[in-house]
Amino acid sequence: MPTSSKRATHTIRTASGAMVTMTYGRKQAIHLLCTECLGFETHPNDCPSPKCPVFPFRGRSIARAKGKVRT
Repeated sequence: MPTSSKRATHTIRTASGAMVTMTYGRKQAIHLLCTECLGFETHPNDCPSPKCPVFPFRGRSIARAKGKVRT
């Protein structure tokens, strides 16, 4: 399956509260969203909220580590 090369340029908040403009793709967007949601203190892999709408999209590596994805 081909991957999309779509990237977005957007201004986001950093852990220090500063605003920064970044260009990023889908994978990094999910990581940034989860990091902000967790208060910049916890890694998205440690997310305690399976009811979050982006929880299933956090990455194949998480599912692979739990033995749920065939490689």
